[in-house]
Amino acid sequence: MGGLRFSIANLLAAVALIGIGLVALNSAGPLTAGLLTVATVGALLTAVVGVIYRAGEARAFWLGVVLFGGVYFVIAFTPALPAAELSLREPLKAVRRAFWTTSIPAGQTPLPKGKDSAFDEAAQSWRSWPAWDGGFGATVHCLANWLWALIGGMIARWFYVTSLPKVEKD
Repeated sequence: MGGLRFSIANLLAAVALIGIGLVALNSAGPLTAGLLTVATVGALLTAVVGVIYRAGEARAFWLGVVLFGGVYFVIAFTPALPAAELSLREPLKAVRRAFWTTSIPAGQTPLPKGKDSAFDEAAQSWRSWPAWDGGFGATVHCLANWLWALIGGMIARWFYVTSLPKVEKD
C-alpha cells in the first residue's frame, strides 16, 4: 500500500491546531497577532534547522515547509510584493465577512469598538465584523501561513516518496 499516511497522533495534532486557530480568530487582537507572528517565525526557523539536520523524507517535508511558509510570510508580512499581498488579503477579507459577521440589533451603536460595520440594505440592519487592522488580519495571515507551510511540506514529502525507486518483492 503506497501513498502518504498519517498517524492518529498527527491527525489529533492537526485538529488541536485548527481549534487553537479558531480560538485565536475569535479573540483576535494585537497581542494574539503578535504572539502568532512570533510563533510563525519560530516555526519557520525550526523548519530550517529540520532541513539541515534531518535526512530523507523528513528533510523533504521540512524543505517544503520552509519554501512554502517562507514565501507566504514574505508576501503577507513584507512590502516586497504588494500586488500579491492584495490578492491574498481580499479573499481572506471575504471569509472574514462570511464567517465572522454579526447583525447589530436596532437602536445599538452601529460601530462597536474594534469592529468594522456596514449597513445591509437588503436586511435593513447593520452588519459588523472584526477590524482587519485590529489584529484579525495578522492572525488570519499567520494561520493561513501555517496551513500553506503544512501543504508545502506534504507536497515535498510526496515528491520525495514518489521519486524513490520501486522495490520489487518476491
